[in-house]
Amino acid sequence: MSELKGVTDDIVGTARDAAYVAVGLGVLAVQRAQVRRNELIKVLAGPREDLVKALTNPGSEISKLLSGPREEVRKVLSGFSRSDLEERLSGLREDIGRGVKFIDARVERLVETLESSISPVEERLPEQARDIVRQARTQARDVRQQIRHFLAAA
Repeated sequence: MSELKGVTDDIVGTARDAAYVAVGLGVLAVQRAQVRRNELIKVLAGPREDLVKALTNPGSEISKLLSGPREEVRKVLSGFSRSDLEERLSGLREDIGRGVKFIDARVERLVETLESSISPVEERLPEQARDIVRQARTQARDVRQQIRHFLAAA
């Protein structure tokens, strides 16, 4: 009987360690992504400002280079009324929105499947490990909400 208890203690300890590692890796990944995002914003700030200046200055080389295609686009767009263009753009936005919602629903189902398969293991974890797993789920849910908010704004 004591051998069985030793084995179950080993399993519980290994599961706890795995949960700690998974949560730690998740936290590190989120932090790393935030740092990379901030670094990228800093790196692209200068070139972005230069590009905006070049595009808005009619005398710049890039503005001169784009003047031909810009005129072609104007000619094509002049064949459409403003309401036609707005209607087409609205339809395109709706199509993109439906696609994003479809992907979001698929991801949610995948997350639900993963969470339901983890639940039995989570139930057997010690209270502290269960709390950590719940915190990880909450953080993951928050990240998904932030992504949804970002996509909705875009």
